[in-house]
Amino acid sequence: MQQYKNKPWTKEERQTLKDYYCNIPMDELLEKLPGRTAGSGRSQVYYLRKRGWTFNSVRRNYGK
Repeated sequence: MQQYKNKPWTKEERQTLKDYYCNIPMDELLEKLPGRTAGSGRSQVYYLRKRGWTFNSVRRNYGK
């Protein structure tokens, strides 16, 4: 059986998610969050959104 090492998310990691989640590709975000996977990042975003967190996003205008 595989052993998982779940560690709690720090305030700094959560703030990094809040600042960058919608603005940079996931692979670049994971470089800022060593030891975290793409799935754990998405799960944490889902968890935080249920608790009222909003995530900074850049609205792209695509010439409209």
